Amino acid sequence: MYFYTYKITLLKGSKAGHYYYGQHRTENLDDKYSGSGRILTDYYKKYGKIDGVTYTKEIIELYDNVENLDKAEFELIGDKYKTDEFCLNLRSGGNKCGYSEKSHKKMSESHIGKDPWNKGTKGKQVHSEETRKKMSESHIGKVYSEESRKKMSESAKNRNNRNSLTKS
Repeated sequence: MYFYTYKITLLKGSKAGHYYYGQHRTENLDDKYSGSGRILTDYYKKYGKIDGVTYTKEIIELYDNVENLDKAEFELIGDKYKTDEFCLNLRSGGNKCGYSEKSHKKMSESHIGKDPWNKGTKGKQVHSEETRKKMSESHIGKVYSEESRKKMSESAKNRNNRNSLTKS
């Protein structure tokens, strides 16, 4: 296993010259890892992820264990994330939540076989019969303008087209 700190420097657009420090743990030093923070992923969506063209990656140093890796990242970033406008880091780095590698492993193993916290009905709201009746009655006798009727018609057509495409 390899443990290293790295620096990503962005080369395109308004973020040209901005940089990000990070750490990575991998079995393969040539795995093309280029950071995974929100700012970087948004940048890559816009400009692409092409080493040497849209960004450069520099491996700063290799470490022999996670503790040294965390300490080095923390020292590398320091307070740059607060004081340097070109620094894209959102926090000081290192072991972000304060748990040891052993604790992380125990917590991870304790969740094996359990449903994720966010599993369930996604976006579906179940209303009672009474509520559904009230919503239905609220539309009775409502008169829509010609423009509104056209918009609703187009929306319904698009909805039907999407449904027929996904069923086949």
